[in-house]
Amino acid sequence: MKITRADLKKLIKEEMEASLEGSCYRVDEDGERRMSPKRTVFYEVEVDYTDDNTKIVWMLNGEIHCEHGPAIWWQDGTHDFYLRGKWLTQEEWESKTYRSWNSQTKRSTKKPVQETI
Repeated sequence: MKITRADLKKLIKEEMEASLEGSCYRVDEDGERRMSPKRTVFYEVEVDYTDDNTKIVWMLNGEIHCEHGPAIWWQDGTHDFYLRGKWLTQEEWESKTYRSWNSQTKRSTKKPVQETI
């Protein structure tokens, strides 16, 4: 499924709004999920129109990174998951972020956190 430039702009707007909601968890450098106070995270978003397959790239602190969905969205409808500059499979990304990705709705949802005693 090809994505138009209008779709890309809409996607950027929606994802920016989602990123501004903040998060009550953070992913540490060791990949562990930790509780943290609710915070606002500001992502840098780049749109690369230079090749045949336009892409949107989410970056945080200079690294390709996104905790609420794919960090790279390709115009052909595919996407790539990254955390702190490291490419991950969807399953790896879901386990590190405690989120589930739905390819049909293009949305992620938080997985319930199980309390350990």
